[in-house]
Amino acid sequence: MMKIPFPLPPVLAHLHERLERYTEHREYGFFLAEQDRNNQAQGQPVLIYITEKQLTSTDTSPARRPPAFMGEVLAPEGQSDRLERCAKAGVFEFWRVRTSEDVEVRIYLQPSESGYGEERVFRGDERVQSAVFDELELTPRELLQPPPE
Repeated sequence: MMKIPFPLPPVLAHLHERLERYTEHREYGFFLAEQDRNNQAQGQPVLIYITEKQLTSTDTSPARRPPAFMGEVLAPEGQSDRLERCAKAGVFEFWRVRTSEDVEVRIYLQPSESGYGEERVFRGDERVQSAVFDELELTPRELLQPPPE
């Protein structure tokens, strides 16, 4: 597993590990864990997923190719403007995970200049349904503990 140069919050680290395990047998692309430099005061890490198709595209236009997936973890009272920025940039699927006694996963789809057109909410033992990771077996509650070996 790749060594990350800054510590990830435990829930984000667990999400990263589970998604990385899911994709390693499928060779769809790769993950980056990045500090959001847009807001230096908060410095929240995010996960970014780039698909193989995005990497091997023959499109030579100067337009940016947004990632297929970005995910962040926020405390119950935490705020972030990343959702709006990702929608405008065209990030296909954005996950916002909120932590408290339990974990809630919100998945946003259908990006546009005015925001995301679809929102899916998963709590507790509900199986997360992702458009990017379509066969993923994950529940929000599982993010509270490390994945099994």
